[in-house]
Amino acid sequence: MTETEWLSANYRASMLFYLQTLRGSDRKLRLLACACVRRLLPFVRRNRDAALKYLDVAKRYADGGAPVEDLAEAYANGRHTQDDGVREASNACGPEVLVLRETFWGIDQVVPNLWVLANPGKRKQSRGARDALQAEQRAHEQLMRCIFGNPFRPVVFNPAWRTSTAVALARQMYDSRDFGAMPILADALQDAGCEDEQVLTHCRDAGPHARGCWVCDAVLGKA
Repeated sequence: MTETEWLSANYRASMLFYLQTLRGSDRKLRLLACACVRRLLPFVRRNRDAALKYLDVAKRYADGGAPVEDLAEAYANGRHTQDDGVREASNACGPEVLVLRETFWGIDQVVPNLWVLANPGKRKQSRGARDALQAEQRAHEQLMRCIFGNPFRPVVFNPAWRTSTAVALARQMYDSRDFGAMPILADALQDAGCEDEQVLTHCRDAGPHARGCWVCDAVLGKA
C-alpha cells in the first residue's frame, strides 16, 4: 500500500489489508465497523431496535463501557430477529468485527439485498443496487481515512491545542455522533496555534465523519 493509494478512491480492499497489518487499535477498528454498518439502518424496515441496540452495545464495548457478555447477548438477539436486513447487518458487525475483511464482505452482500427490500417489485441487483453498493464502498474508504487519518504521515498533536473550547466541541460531537461542528473545531484549534494542514483540512472536509475520527480522538486524548 502506498500513500497515494491510501488517499485515492477504489483501494478499499488494500486499505483494509493495510489496517490489519498495522494492527490498529481494537477500539478504532470496532468503531469503524459500527460506523459502516450504521449506514445500513435507513434500509431496515422492521425490528430496527435490535440493530440499534447491538450497535449501541458495540460502541460502548469499544470504549470499555460494556462487558463482552452484553455484546454477545445483543449480537445473539440481532441474529434471531425476523428481519433479514437487521440480521445481516448485525452479522456483519458481530463479535468477530476485528476480522475486517469478513465485516466488509458481509456489508457488500447486504447492500444490494436491502436495496431490493426498500424497492418492492425489484428482484434483481439492478443498476440502482450496484450504484448503492459502489456509493457505500466509497463511503467506507472515507470513514477509514476519517478514523485512521493518513498513517503514512502521522500528526504529532501538540497538547497546547487541547483548549477547553476544542475539548468541549470534540466531546459534544463524539457523544452525539453529530459532526456538524467540525469546521468550528478547526477554528478553535487554529486559535490555539494549530497550523497543521492535515488537521485543519480534515476538520473542514465534508466527511463523512464518525466516532473515532482521528482529530477528535487526538483532542480527547483517545487512542
